Amino acid sequence: MTRIPLLLILISFISTAQMKDTYTLKTIDRDDGVHIYFKNNNSDGFYLDGLFLYSYGKLILPLDQLLILLDDASKLVRKQDGVIENELYTLEKFSFDDETVFLVVKDKIGSLTKDKIKELKKRYED
Repeated sequence: MTRIPLLLILISFISTAQMKDTYTLKTIDRDDGVHIYFKNNNSDGFYLDGLFLYSYGKLILPLDQLLILLDDASKLVRKQDGVIENELYTLEKFSFDDETVFLVVKDKIGSLTKDKIKELKKRYED
């Protein structure tokens, strides 16, 4: 009889551990600019030595270029759809998602939500 509650606790622990959300976009300030790390939405992940790993993308921008990216993303998020291309990245907005702008760096795709754009603009414009 005590096995059933223990089994339920174990199942809930495992499912909670697997549903743990990793970050979708993170910025780190360094001497050579702002490093932007994002979860690659273009890949489901892969196994390496029995461990499941997600694929991530990286973009390094000076602060002034990051502010331009954030301004472009905030303009694009208000539109139905559109594309803004740059030498290092592309910003894309699609009509199926009103809250998200997609950041494309080479073959990796990250996402910037409306809230994340506001948060980053507040952080870096001050």
